[in-house]
Amino acid sequence: MKLLRINLSRVLVISAALVVAACGGGGGGGGASVGTLNVGLTDAPVENAAKVVVAFQGAEIKPKDGPALDPVPVDEANCDSYDVSTELCYIDLLTLTGMDRKVVFTGELPAGEYNWIRLLVEAEENVIDSYIEFEDGTQCSLYIPSGSETGLKIVSGITVTANGVSDYTLDFDVKKSITQPPGKLSDNEACAANYKLKPAIRIVDTTETGGISGAVPDTLLASDERCTMDQGVYENASVYVFEDPDGTTVPDDFDGADDAVTSALVTWDGLEYGYEVGYLLAPEDYRLALTCTPDLDDVEVDDYDPDSLDPQDFGFVDEILVTTEVDEIVDGSFAEPPQP
Repeated sequence: MKLLRINLSRVLVISAALVVAACGGGGGGGGASVGTLNVGLTDAPVENAAKVVVAFQGAEIKPKDGPALDPVPVDEANCDSYDVSTELCYIDLLTLTGMDRKVVFTGELPAGEYNWIRLLVEAEENVIDSYIEFEDGTQCSLYIPSGSETGLKIVSGITVTANGVSDYTLDFDVKKSITQPPGKLSDNEACAANYKLKPAIRIVDTTETGGISGAVPDTLLASDERCTMDQGVYENASVYVFEDPDGTTVPDDFDGADDAVTSALVTWDGLEYGYEVGYLLAPEDYRLALTCTPDLDDVEVDDYDPDSLDPQDFGFVDEILVTTEVDEIVDGSFAEPPQP
């Protein structure tokens, strides 16, 4: 089988989008108790990108008691597109934002706990297999940096209940996952060499989550000179979502320390600006911070000092506190700015 001859240096766990493949090869026998597992995939969007397409080839799943199941090919029914000649499954993560979720697997598994899921991904340097596509149609290769041979596992969080239904959602945070080293892109070759795929994934029990959506007043955006317009519409605005269990969380940039749980783009629907973020643990308290400069937030650099009183390129326009509720989309609208 072609899959079993792949280069394991390209093995990387980045989502459970293809867990169906592993599960198809791991059904229990001998009368063991089974349960139904549903797995959905969602994504936190990223500014300035039209598509983020990842090429999957297969998956492994590891029961808590026992060895990992053998890697198996993907089921093309779960793909946005499928290449028969290469057996690659392509999924555009940017089609799965906010409360949008793609249920990519539903089926039976032996009841019990599973330690991790490992996905096999084609993401080579200078090759357009996995790629990011920009608004002008330019496609740049996504590649897994050297040293990722052991992969990144989604661990500790999947339990299949006997004679029941277990439902999980994996949030692939594109903003945290894709980095571009410094340097201006001069041609397609440079483009292909510069974008790294270092996946960040959040896994939640879907039955314990809720969502937040709300309006963002244009007057609030207009109150900050860092909010800029393109063809009459404010661009690049985002809402960062932070856990705030005791009401003391201070919003910060993405830099690997005290990062936001996720983020959401602020969009214009022709009537108002708004945002939506889904699959947050509930009931929980969150601090939401509005920024107009997410494009200046390098996830590998500390771009922002929340204690500084000096002007900074990156920063936040406003903050609100919101409490999520299970199976509810609660209001997280920002208020109009104070009148001068």
